[in-house]
Amino acid sequence: MAQPPALAGVTAPVIYDEALGFLGGRWKYHGEVALVRTLARLGLDAPRDRPAVDLRLPVPLHWRRLLTRGFNQSADLAELLGKQLGLPANPRRPLLRRVIATAAQAQASRQVRLHNLRGAFAVRGAVNGQRIALVDDVCTTGATAEAAADALLAAGAAAVYLWCIARTPAQGPASARATLSR
Repeated sequence: MAQPPALAGVTAPVIYDEALGFLGGRWKYHGEVALVRTLARLGLDAPRDRPAVDLRLPVPLHWRRLLTRGFNQSADLAELLGKQLGLPANPRRPLLRRVIATAAQAQASRQVRLHNLRGAFAVRGAVNGQRIALVDDVCTTGATAEAAADALLAAGAAAVYLWCIARTPAQGPASARATLSR
């Protein structure tokens, strides 16, 4: 209660497993962008009682990573989900930007991720009073989404929700809900 999570909620209909990891890896790291349609279908299986939002924003990549990869998987997913669910789109000029090129987070602990992500996001535009769906492919520790949500809330957003395809299973005695809620 002394330090509530920045995210108002998380929707992640699938538990991340080896098969999803293979497909996601082919999409994200090998440029098989056609897989986004298959993976987005998993996101569409999320409960239909999602909270109403005013805007959907993909988790941004730093411009160097975007140049290297050639696409932002979260932006592709947000676009497809938005069309299929009739969600409001990200404006032409991205409101949320990744201003610090962080090291790859894949093997880092939650504490290291949180440290690496301090100040990594900036909001460039008005989000006052808006309820925002932040879209990403996988939620591992929630650190990236928390850092992005912190920036959006500091800029005046009313609430930020994370919508993603999958979440990683909880490690050790902590429950998945506890991992995602903070």
